[in-house]
Amino acid sequence: MRQWREKLPASKVDVTCSGRDDMCRPVLNDEWVLHPTWSNEYDFHIEAVMRTILSLSTTRLRSSPMKSADRSS
Repeated sequence: MRQWREKLPASKVDVTCSGRDDMCRPVLNDEWVLHPTWSNEYDFHIEAVMRTILSLSTTRLRSSPMKSADRSS
């Protein structure tokens, strides 16, 4: 899985966490976050499917009042 990383702004890095002790501070990451690239790809495909559904719904609404003989031609 491909990922890209981003450094968090200083306002988000220096947050208080009551559960951390001196052993946690040097090993836990508070500065970097990973974003999977597939999340953006899924958004693209979901939007494409939604546009297709909308297009097909419009076509169905237009053909509903037609007589069955008109729909077959």
